[in-house]
Amino acid sequence: MPDATSANARPTPDLERFGGIRWVRRTKGALTAKEKRRLMGVIVAKQGGYIIGRIKLATGRVPAGAAVLDDPELLAPPDSAWARAAEDTCREQQTETIGHSYRTWAFGRALAALDGADVDVELLYTAALVHDFGLEHAVPGEDFTIRSADRVVACAREAGVDDVRSELAADAIAIHAHPSVDPELDLTGAWIHAGALCDLGGFRLCDLPKPWVQKVIEEHPRDGVIKVVVAMIGAESKAAPRPLRVVAAVRVLADVGDRAQVRDGRSLVVRRQRSKGRGSALPSALRFTALFRVWSVPGSNRRPPACKAGALPAELTPRDGQVYPGSD
Repeated sequence: MPDATSANARPTPDLERFGGIRWVRRTKGALTAKEKRRLMGVIVAKQGGYIIGRIKLATGRVPAGAAVLDDPELLAPPDSAWARAAEDTCREQQTETIGHSYRTWAFGRALAALDGADVDVELLYTAALVHDFGLEHAVPGEDFTIRSADRVVACAREAGVDDVRSELAADAIAIHAHPSVDPELDLTGAWIHAGALCDLGGFRLCDLPKPWVQKVIEEHPRDGVIKVVVAMIGAESKAAPRPLRVVAAVRVLADVGDRAQVRDGRSLVVRRQRSKGRGSALPSALRFTALFRVWSVPGSNRRPPACKAGALPAELTPRDGQVYPGSD
């Protein structure tokens, strides 16, 4: 079991930066018009990377450097009171959120290892397990990461962790919901961001070997997670009197996903569902599910050359879309 890692030997992020914990607490996560414009280009660029990754995933090649994931200690939880307090808090969440939290930890840890990043394992583990805690119960006018950050700080205090270190975990949670992250500047938060997007949207999924991912999913099943996350994002958007950053990010990602219409390098028809009324904070939370459907299995039941009676449809997708590519 890895020991808790001291933060003293590592650089620390600027807690006041755009998207950092102090910025979120000060603004409640609300974006100005200038900030929204600033983020739009980043979100669009990220969607382009997603499309490339989906095409790479379809090739089925073993990613370079995958051998590092064979380390049996890679996903061993930290042996600390803070880690155990975070696990207890994680269990207070609904089943789908618990699974997503552990997969975020696993995928974030793996991607950091593949990139050769120096990771504070205790910070990543504790923050990942609680990063969506606040999303389960929306509060009007407040970014959900504030509630998640407050809870990880409470876990730290329960475990006797100092305030300076607990603020680093809080910052990681705050920045993870930001569309623009940088591992050099955002440190732990960048890997929570990467792990969460890998789990929910398939971002960088192509960098992880399929058998390794399948093992993670067997330990922490994805059943129903997309439906639950979309519902929570919808509730968060309705509670926001101003365009909070998470709502703005989802809104733009959904629009870009509609225009891109790509999954696994193939055409995907996405039905646009426009909102009624100008005041809606999120035009269509359901449209965001287009980005989440990357876990279905295309190509398993192809249409025959001639359309014959009794022919199977071009693709069979489970009701909630929760099947990992290649698992057929």
